[in-house]
Amino acid sequence: MGSPGTVHPEWGRYVAAVAAELGSVAGLVGTLTSTIPAGAGLSSSAALEVATALALLAASAAPEGEGDRSSLPPGSLAGSAGDPTDLDVAQRAELALLCQRAEHRAVGVPSGIMDQLSICRGTAGAATLIDCATLEVTHVPIPDSAAVWVLHSGEARRLAGSAYADRRARAEEAAELLGPLPSADHTEVEALGDPLLRRRARHVRSECDRAVEFAEALGRGDMPDAGRLMLASHRSLASDYEVSNQGARRPRGRARRRPGCVRRTTHRCRLRWLRRGAVRSGSGPGRVTVGIAWRVAGGPQRGDLGAAALASARAN
Repeated sequence: MGSPGTVHPEWGRYVAAVAAELGSVAGLVGTLTSTIPAGAGLSSSAALEVATALALLAASAAPEGEGDRSSLPPGSLAGSAGDPTDLDVAQRAELALLCQRAEHRAVGVPSGIMDQLSICRGTAGAATLIDCATLEVTHVPIPDSAAVWVLHSGEARRLAGSAYADRRARAEEAAELLGPLPSADHTEVEALGDPLLRRRARHVRSECDRAVEFAEALGRGDMPDAGRLMLASHRSLASDYEVSNQGARRPRGRARRRPGCVRRTTHRCRLRWLRRGAVRSGSGPGRVTVGIAWRVAGGPQRGDLGAAALASARAN
């Protein structure tokens, strides 16, 4: 096999890159199915990488005579049967890092660890708060009154060829001046002489605060505050990081204009039954809007919220 980055079709590059990272010499025949829309900014590539890694690990760990055990990877994943329920915390972190390296090989973009680690360490019914410096994960239960829904912008998203690498480079340039941005002093960020670096650093610094505050809001069941933080995140992404576009803003704007939508930093509702917050998802141009909705007194049950969101999107 040649370079993973030259494989066609393009989605096969992720599979080839994972196999290369694992050092796999044993192949397999399988069927790939997914409910995640490709190219929407919902971590479909990371999901494919993790699924591929687990399948190859399972093939490598097959009983003698049923697979080639010489293809077992080094490190703590050696001997893994590819069953995610059997992986401990350290193995899940190693798997995430391996899949991150595979993404770099597949598309040549220096993407972060969030997608892969969220998949490897996520748990049903909870948000995943990640310290990307230590890979420490905290699971934050999502209140029963809340529902998360997704509106597609209708535009394809490609990380390769996008401005992602440039955004990361500018953030790293700011970090060279200020130190790690998650702990940088806000006044020092605002004092940066280069306005472009200042905007990029301000987004990263403030977004780190918002992530922690969002987890705290979920923990105390304060959904209006969680919605406010999501809207603030979108504004920062649009103005300071400049990664929003018209396609991403349309569904978010429609959701906010619907009766009961969170309006900026106020929490007034024209109707009592539904409140929402929304933020775009994905790093490249073309993506989805992720919304959070929650039931208030006299409102519909949780199962109705997704239908209400879908009806809102279709009506607009």
